[in-house]
Amino acid sequence: MENEAYSFKEVYIEKFDATDQPRCLSAKSVQEYRDRMMTDDVSPNVGYNVRGMVIMHELEVGGFINVNRTHRNGEEVRGFFRSSRIEDIEYLSEASSGEEAMIIHTGNSIYSLLFVDKDDKIGTII
Repeated sequence: MENEAYSFKEVYIEKFDATDQPRCLSAKSVQEYRDRMMTDDVSPNVGYNVRGMVIMHELEVGGFINVNRTHRNGEEVRGFFRSSRIEDIEYLSEASSGEEAMIIHTGNSIYSLLFVDKDDKIGTII
């Protein structure tokens, strides 16, 4: 994908696992993550998800996932999401929108990234 494809597209990102050797441990719950998120010693819990607009032109190894968040865990909660540094990106095909989906490995977490289509439907990985 070209860099422009990431800009200002609505995405749904969900943490589905921790890395084998995370730099910090995953929170056990959303509440624990929210209580400790400013300490830099905790990673989102498995199942944590955000929806919003990717605000950087590039998603690349060495960079970060940066999202202007509109939803967190299914509830409207505006804010900003930034991952730990990206270490690997796997590109997958996505059935519903025709766009690529991604599995993104960061220093702490493994996320799925899916695009939200014009009908407000979140893609599914095939």
